[in-house]
Amino acid sequence: GDSDRLWLYLVMPFMSATVGWLTNVLALKMTFYPVEFIGIKLWQPKNQPLGLFGWQGILPAKAAVMASKSVKLLTQELDVNAVFSNINPDEFAQQMGPGILVMMDEIVRKVARRHLPLGMWDKIPEDVQIEIIIKTVDDAPSILSKVLMKVKDNIEDVLDLEHMVVTAMVANKQLMIDIFIAVGTKEIIFIERSGFVLGFLFGIIQAVIWYFYQENEWIVFYVGGFIVGFATNWIALKVKEE
Repeated sequence: GDSDRLWLYLVMPFMSATVGWLTNVLALKMTFYPVEFIGIKLWQPKNQPLGLFGWQGILPAKAAVMASKSVKLLTQELDVNAVFSNINPDEFAQQMGPGILVMMDEIVRKVARRHLPLGMWDKIPEDVQIEIIIKTVDDAPSILSKVLMKVKDNIEDVLDLEHMVVTAMVANKQLMIDIFIAVGTKEIIFIERSGFVLGFLFGIIQAVIWYFYQENEWIVFYVGGFIVGFATNWIALKVKEE
């Protein structure tokens, strides 16, 4: 009856709001997850989330591209030379202290075996080997300080920041996802909530159209649902971009 139809008109904005919220939440989840491709990986274009039979999160699928763009944006605002010029060589050497012993032990043994006559290093008594390594460790801080001073003068030739970050992000996609979520928490919350608000507004419009075009009510219902899902995603993203 008319009372039932009135009830549907009143409920429709809330239904559209729920659809708008759900589609935005789903879109966000599909942006970040799954980290690795899920499905039958017969074919997946490079840097694309959609395969022939499966899906990978947009961000992890484009990990190399996104990491590269992030580094370029960062270096536009950040002077790498200025950052490294502020590093105190002595403090750097001191902070490296705990790892120097292990590092030098491996380096000394490797270099000695490479440059001494075959088998000579292994014939040296173990306590003598340890003394040599300890002496190297004692000299390491001053060596590291000098090395850092040289590196600071030629940091762009020594450090390929983009390659380093891209390699790390591709190897650990979850880390990149965590960074994006941490940085974009406000934007993510906005997109989720805007889906509900925009969906509610579209639902009011849909209810009005449904009232005047009752003979095509199912077309209005399904087409309206599609428009709500698409429009809430598109508008939310455009608003955040602006």
